[in-house]
Amino acid sequence: MSWATCYSGSNNIHHSAPALMSDERIFTSYQSACDLNKSVREQEGITSNYTYRQYLQNNALSIINENTKSAASCSNRPCLNSNGGNTNKYMFDSCSDRTQPFGYESSDLKNMYLSSKILNGNLSGPIITQEELLIKKSARN
Repeated sequence: MSWATCYSGSNNIHHSAPALMSDERIFTSYQSACDLNKSVREQEGITSNYTYRQYLQNNALSIINENTKSAASCSNRPCLNSNGGNTNKYMFDSCSDRTQPFGYESSDLKNMYLSSKILNGNLSGPIITQEELLIKKSARN
């Protein structure tokens, strides 16, 4: 598919990916804020600004959740990370650790940084005590 043959409402030609954020038509609600406030006041029976403010403060979390659901329903993409699930982070042993766990991405900037850290690490040798040295010498013999 190309830009010329994309007849959907968005300018996104990759339908398996989320829409481009520069195309705000997908997320736009053309209902004015005044109409929305007026309908909320009528539904809840609110007559004064003070009671409306109290309503907004007391129901902030539910309003946020409803707005989030409403915004998510505007897009065709389901929420993939709704729970913010725990992920197991891989902890590298050192800068010279060359393992590449699942999801590892390589870049020239990262490789240059890691190679400089490895070279700087090679400038100084490991500290070994006399006892450890004698144990290693006796193990070789």
